[in-house]
Amino acid sequence: MTVDDVADYLNKPRSWVYGNWRDEQIPFRKVGQSLRCRPADLEKWLDRNNWTATRTTPPRQPGAFLFPEGAT
Repeated sequence: MTVDDVADYLNKPRSWVYGNWRDEQIPFRKVGQSLRCRPADLEKWLDRNNWTATRTTPPRQPGAFLFPEGAT
């Protein structure tokens, strides 16, 4: 997941994620110059920190199609 994906999932602005990822210990890893987070690691972090994501749908998985099957 990218920083934008995590921000959407947490219902926080992108600037909050960038500003707090070290202090909040969000499980990002550096990939080149980008930050990435595995969905399973984010879920574990949410559980450990008693966070509740307010998003009602799961984040889009990398490489997932934007349209459901048969919608085109």
